[in-house]
Amino acid sequence: MIALNRARTTFQRIADAKFFNGWVKGITPDAIVVLASLAATFETGQDFSFQVYGNKKNAHFRARLVSIRAVTTALAVLDNSDHHTALLELECHVNSKIRFTDSTEQPRFNVEGVMADITRTDGARNTEAAVVDVGPGGLAALTDTSLAKGDQVTVTLSGHGELLEFAAEVRNCSLIGKDSGRQRTGMQIKQIDRLNAARWKQFYAEVVELNRAHWVPEAAELAAPIKPKF
Repeated sequence: MIALNRARTTFQRIADAKFFNGWVKGITPDAIVVLASLAATFETGQDFSFQVYGNKKNAHFRARLVSIRAVTTALAVLDNSDHHTALLELECHVNSKIRFTDSTEQPRFNVEGVMADITRTDGARNTEAAVVDVGPGGLAALTDTSLAKGDQVTVTLSGHGELLEFAAEVRNCSLIGKDSGRQRTGMQIKQIDRLNAARWKQFYAEVVELNRAHWVPEAAELAAPIKPKF
C-alpha cells in the first residue's frame, strides 16, 4: 500500500525557486492540504512544485495555492518554530499529472494519540511524552530539553492498541520556540526483542494503513512492466 496522507512534503515556489517543508494533512488527485510553520508571505494563485515522501513511492506534481489560513494545532511541535513563523494551512489544487518514483529514504508520518515514556541510562525520565511522528525505524516525541544527541534511552510506547518497549538512541533535537523548554527529540531504534519487534511491526503497519492513499496504484502495479498489446 502507498501512504501519502500525513507524510512529509517539500514544495518549491515556482516564482522565486524558494523551498519549504511541511506535512500533508490530506491529498487527492485534485488537491493537497499542507500544514507548515512558515515565515514567508504567500498569496493565492502562486504555483508550487511538490514532492511528497510516501512509504514506498514519492509523489511529484505541480499545484496552485487557492487558500491559506493560520491554524492552531499540535502539529506545530513538528517544526523548529519560533515567534518569527506562523503555522499555516495551505490548500492547493493539483494542476499536473502526479508522477511516482521509488522512495530512497525512510518515510515519516505524523501521528496523534501515541505516547511514550523515555528513560535515559542515568534514570532521568520523560513520562507520557507525545509522539509526533514515526517511521519504520524510529520516532520523534515532544520532550523537555534534558535529552541530547547520542543519549541512550529506553522507550515504552503505547498507541494503536499496542504496548511495546525498546532501546533507542537520540539522533536529533530541535527546540520548539525560543523559551518553551521543549524540544522535538528524534530517536532511532537500536535494540528490540522478537516480541516487541512484532508489536512494532503491527503498530507501524496500522499507521501506514490509516494514511493510505486509496486512489493511487499499488507499488507493485507501478513497478510492473507494461506488456505490449498485439
